[in-house]
Amino acid sequence: MTDSSKPSLRFHPTTELYHRLVAMLEKIEAAPDATVHRAKLAEIVNELNAAGQHAYFLRPLKAAKVGHLTQQTASLGIAGVQRMMAPFIRGVIGRLEHAQLQAVVKAIREFML
Repeated sequence: MTDSSKPSLRFHPTTELYHRLVAMLEKIEAAPDATVHRAKLAEIVNELNAAGQHAYFLRPLKAAKVGHLTQQTASLGIAGVQRMMAPFIRGVIGRLEHAQLQAVVKAIREFML
């Protein structure tokens, strides 16, 4: 089964986030030493994580009209998850070598198809 024939889910980040992501991917792809871009890549990955959690969890709850308290509880829970994941993501990406960063970029590009 090819990737294009496999089931997939997607979300639409903001145009601004998308353009920053593409610019960062291009920088890493062209860099002789991609490690100089680790911190900025980690920042964008954290933003994508937040945007995805909003799109896949918080937006559907709002559409379901679950009520203000439930929405607030969910938002606080997601914010807590993001606070816990952010340093982990920064730490992992911050230790990647050039070839590993190139592989991450390739994987992100595959999500964008």
